[in-house]
This record gives sequence, C-alpha cells and structure tokens, in this order.
Amino acid sequence: FARMGHWFDRTMGAVLIALGIKIAFSEIR
Repeated sequence: FARMGHWFDRTMGAVLIALGIKIAFSEIR
C-alpha cells in the first residue's frame, strides 16, 4: 500500500501540474 500510495501521490501531483499549466495558458490567451 505504501508503494501504491507513493505512485498515487506522484500521479495526482502530475495531474495538478498539468492542470496548472493548462490554466496558465488559458490565462495568457
């Protein structure tokens, strides 16, 4: 479960970063 949780945290982190970049581009445009 510890390994799974680490993978989940990394995945969610990547998703949040992707959303942040997407929003940033939307704001720039």
